[in-house]
Amino acid sequence: MTDEELKAIAVSNARSIQALTDSVREFREGVEKSRQEYLQDRAQLYSLMTDLTQNQSRIYRVLENMDRRQGEIVEVLKLVAQRQNEKNQ
Repeated sequence: MTDEELKAIAVSNARSIQALTDSVREFREGVEKSRQEYLQDRAQLYSLMTDLTQNQSRIYRVLENMDRRQGEIVEVLKLVAQRQNEKNQ
């Protein structure tokens, strides 16, 4: 092999190595970007889960209050019915 042929092979190999290096770098950047997006999505998910839990807690308090009030209304209606019956007798 001549020196020129060896130089051509060396240049070709250098270009191939550079292309491979660039490709690996781009791949790593893509992986890092995906990782960052995953971490952001996970943080947002946990935030949504926190909000959901707080809202469920509020709903249960409202339902408890409504149940108590319904019990009070039933007692008032019983008294009204009792007084109505007393008037009718």
